[in-house]
Amino acid sequence: MSVFSWLTKSRLQTARAFVEAMNGRDFAQIKNYLADDVRFIDSSGRELQSADKCLELFHRLLATAPDLQIEIGAIAERGNDILISGRSKTSTAELRGASQWRAKVEGGKIIEWQMYSNRLTPSLILLLMKDES
Repeated sequence: MSVFSWLTKSRLQTARAFVEAMNGRDFAQIKNYLADDVRFIDSSGRELQSADKCLELFHRLLATAPDLQIEIGAIAERGNDILISGRSKTSTAELRGASQWRAKVEGGKIIEWQMYSNRLTPSLILLLMKDES
């Protein structure tokens, strides 16, 4: 454990801060919260790995839905997972609705972020990263 461990955000604080950075379009902070080898898993189960690829996905996502906001309804820590329930609010119908997310956080960094949806949704990665998948 670091001598300065009291400066490190808790897992819950890190997940909340990551969502706040997404909602604020603060790409420097978003990148700051991503581990270099972060895994992003969309609601279809498709995966991207690396901070650079995930950051590109988030840029494309927020360009496609510039009014997208993640609204946290509930957040809890269960073992190594941070479980988030809430809504994706946007005028882009394909991305709007109740959602759940699961995050794994280590050392103040997101090492895994997974999306879940209460309806059948197309792969976000396939839609936005056609040239990368």
